[in-house]
Amino acid sequence: MDFAEGRVGAPAAPPSRFSLGELREAIRRLGRDPEEVLRRVWRRLAEAAPVDLRAEPDSPEARRLKLERMRPYLDIAQNRQLLEVAARHAEKLARGALGPRKARTTILKPGNRKLSSKILIFNLPDAFTCPTPSPGCLAFCYAKPAKTASPKSTALARYARYLLTRGVALGEGGEERFHRFADIISAELRKWERSRRRAGQPVVVRIHESGDFYSPEYFEEWLEVARRFPSATFYAYTKAWDIVLPRLKELPGNFVVIFSLDKTNFGKLREALPRVLEARRLGKRVGFSYVDTHTEEDRRNLEELGRIFGEVYECPATNPEKKRQLLEKAAAKGGKEVKICGDICNYCSTDPKVVKFNVH
Repeated sequence: MDFAEGRVGAPAAPPSRFSLGELREAIRRLGRDPEEVLRRVWRRLAEAAPVDLRAEPDSPEARRLKLERMRPYLDIAQNRQLLEVAARHAEKLARGALGPRKARTTILKPGNRKLSSKILIFNLPDAFTCPTPSPGCLAFCYAKPAKTASPKSTALARYARYLLTRGVALGEGGEERFHRFADIISAELRKWERSRRRAGQPVVVRIHESGDFYSPEYFEEWLEVARRFPSATFYAYTKAWDIVLPRLKELPGNFVVIFSLDKTNFGKLREALPRVLEARRLGKRVGFSYVDTHTEEDRRNLEELGRIFGEVYECPATNPEKKRQLLEKAAAKGGKEVKICGDICNYCSTDPKVVKFNVH
């Protein structure tokens, strides 16, 4: 589906105990138009954001920012035409993943302007799927669609992937069946695994350059995927404290969790630290990140993190001088153009303790 063309297909159907063909026939017997009924059911399922606007943050300004950040996705959810475009794209992505060969348009995208193409990225709608974003995150997160070259297409693509996390109906003529998100992603990862093996590269997946774990069930889907691919590495930054913290002991050895801190949510460190330290003693790969806005408060917070963990690693991609030096050194060796994240530095996907990001 080319979003720019604005063509609209039928929406993917909601999951049911019946085949879609049986459901359509039952609706016809009631004297109703089955397609219209199914469209209305799908819209009701999809229009509600997975994150409650009344959840944290609860300050008026933070709630305003959150609603502003969610607006592109709420517009899709409340517009039948846009919703159907996103649903059709989700169906196309799922069919491509489950097909015999790797599709031209894949669910996982290799790299972006900051990350190496060695890293596969899965994105969801920002804010819309973030249960507890900090006020700082809402103010300066770079993931909002408005910062991309095509904001509308970006929002639709992310919303389509959100629909995938809730399952999608495939097939025609009443042959549809519900697929778990873990099964769809696993099918595509098998193809990426084969191609990366031929290239002599490991499979590394960045979960959520945009978005977050919006429910325990969704988080479990990714844990299941990681268990199925023990030779791959999965890493995610998260502020979904209530969803992820209770499950740290269950993390597979190839799953890296980095809790995101800034000066507006640093109080979360007290709550999370005992569980994080216990998980690390069990060999789990769990750490923190911190966004440095270069205030006195930031300095004190980073000093405290340094005392606890013995180190604070500065992301070289957010230090202009370090970035220039590393890229010049890589260019002097010749070869293809490289990026800091994934080509030169792999700190975040190994076993990070604390990584500091300068606001950039």
